[in-house]
Amino acid sequence: MLLVFLGVFVLKMNREKRQSRTIGALVELAEKPGATDVKVTSGTLQLLLKSVASTESNAEIQKIGKALTLAKSTDGTDVDERIAAFATKGPELSVRAKEILISEVLRTRNNPAIMPAMLDFAASSDDPALVVAALQAVRQMAGDGQFDRFLKLLESTDNNLIRDATEENIVEILRKTGNLADLTKQLKDAHESNVKPDIQRALQRLLSLAESIKPRAR
Repeated sequence: MLLVFLGVFVLKMNREKRQSRTIGALVELAEKPGATDVKVTSGTLQLLLKSVASTESNAEIQKIGKALTLAKSTDGTDVDERIAAFATKGPELSVRAKEILISEVLRTRNNPAIMPAMLDFAASSDDPALVVAALQAVRQMAGDGQFDRFLKLLESTDNNLIRDATEENIVEILRKTGNLADLTKQLKDAHESNVKPDIQRALQRLLSLAESIKPRAR
């Protein structure tokens, strides 16, 4: 019985050592000057994600995050979907780890496919820091299709950080929309119907910006 136990223990230790070497090699590759991609499979991607969950070191999370930012699948794995699901629905992660995965890794990867997951997470999370992270993750890719959801969030939140982040997302949309007149009307309607001072001020800033932008030709 003891020999069986020792055998299992040795196998586990060897497996953990191999996994640790794999993770180290991927992180090292990401840190090389000029690195543009880190090739991963479903299995090695899972190792990177699990390593984020198993460390409390901010420096280590940042290093692993860099590898995930550059991760490129060699077996058809949807890297962005896996990272998004792990950050929002996976095992217990520190708030900081979730922030890095969402607002740094996913934001830099800039894949529009994560938009629905991030919007749903922003609407359901009870942690303002994570709501802000989700909003930051989709800011550069946000468009007219997300305007209504951002406007509703701006009008409904009592949190200053969330309101500021949502306002920045709306600014991004206004600056590139080809539908400025309609979006401006929505802002005016919201401004007229909302009585909360902080929200009115945010809406007024957005209206001033919208009115200063030269409409783009459709």
